[in-house]
Amino acid sequence: PLPDQPRPLHRLAKLTHKILLVCVVLMPLSGWVMVSAWGDDRIAVLPVLRVPAIAKTDPAFAKAMLGVHIV
Repeated sequence: PLPDQPRPLHRLAKLTHKILLVCVVLMPLSGWVMVSAWGDDRIAVLPVLRVPAIAKTDPAFAKAMLGVHIV
């Protein structure tokens, strides 16, 4: 924090940082769950690293996760 900035600005910066950290985790996780719920088992992090599906096939749940992923 810069010493000449007001305290509310420091708090806002810390809150924004925490929100961004949550988004960094939530974005790929919601995408993984969404793709798993669509029934796609070809999820790859890298061309050689496959990850298992973590949700049962459920189109309604997949649509809900799509909403979370978009937000």
